[in-house]
Amino acid sequence: NLELLGEAAKKIPEDVRRRHPDIPWRNVAGLRDILAHSYFAVDDEVLWDVVEHHLPDLLARLEALCDAEGIDLPGPDATPPGPA
Repeated sequence: NLELLGEAAKKIPEDVRRRHPDIPWRNVAGLRDILAHSYFAVDDEVLWDVVEHHLPDLLARLEALCDAEGIDLPGPDATPPGPA
């Protein structure tokens, strides 16, 4: 879930984000905000490009970062934030 990924990225401590400038923190969080608040403004082709070409590498880098930093992130079954 891209919204959950963006929400989790926002919770990574600032000092960790500074140590890992190779991760596009603003883009990850910004995509979450677009998906959560501008559903009809989402360009499906751009979204598919992100999922197909950028997401696999990003997830691998985030998993390695979290392992190295001792950070626990929500699993794939986690519920995205929002109204119940």
